[in-house]
Amino acid sequence: MAHVNHGRFIWHDLMTPDPAADLAFVKALVGWSVADRDMGAMGTYHMLMAGDDGVGGVVGMGPDEAGLPAHWIGYVVVTDLEATLAAARAAGGKVVVEAFDIADVGRTAVVVDPHGAAFSPLQPATADDMLPSSPMGQGRFCWWELVTPDPAGAEAFYGQVVGWSSHAIDMGGRPYWLWTNGDDPMNPGGLMAHPEGQAGPAYWLYYVLVADVDASTARVAGLGGRVLSEPMDVPGQGRMSVIALPSGAALALFTAAGG
Repeated sequence: MAHVNHGRFIWHDLMTPDPAADLAFVKALVGWSVADRDMGAMGTYHMLMAGDDGVGGVVGMGPDEAGLPAHWIGYVVVTDLEATLAAARAAGGKVVVEAFDIADVGRTAVVVDPHGAAFSPLQPATADDMLPSSPMGQGRFCWWELVTPDPAGAEAFYGQVVGWSSHAIDMGGRPYWLWTNGDDPMNPGGLMAHPEGQAGPAYWLYYVLVADVDASTARVAGLGGRVLSEPMDVPGQGRMSVIALPSGAALALFTAAGG
């Protein structure tokens, strides 16, 4: 039987060579608090809390990850992890971290799609909801956007692997695709082609809700980050910007229209 949250992003990990700097930055900018968890030989896991809800974590990158850039990775609920990994391989993706267990959470892996974007399918240990009690509050992740050189190929891959479908809308003269996860009202995000002049592999960009995107973006440089894209309007939705943490990992800030 399909898990109630199949196809939803439910967790977000920041992989960074400098957890201390990035933690100080996101605590000050986003307002997350941190609950540390001792993971034994794996070190300390820094859980990011929005109010009483965990929304993600910060993980220090080890020596075997030297040279990799800091990055976020999102976890997508799947009903059958092994079937998902088989489907990813058949659709042209790669399993770069084989399936492993996370105590009291479930079983996961790391998959890279055919154009380079990584995500983690997660088969939960139980059928519990596993979603924040207030999913749209400040400090919660609210949108998940795939930026890729091949939107058509991405549609095919994620349709086969996760079961999403998509439809295109006009975003001011350029197409933008909205993912649809069956009848689930929680939209798993969007899909767009690389902006003009941008090259490189595909990547997932994660959006987090802040009270005032303009005010938050103005604080970024003073806190040790960089502004990658100045605040702009998203027609009918709100305003957003894209920033880089001190480690260089990208994060989108978003404020919904009307508050």
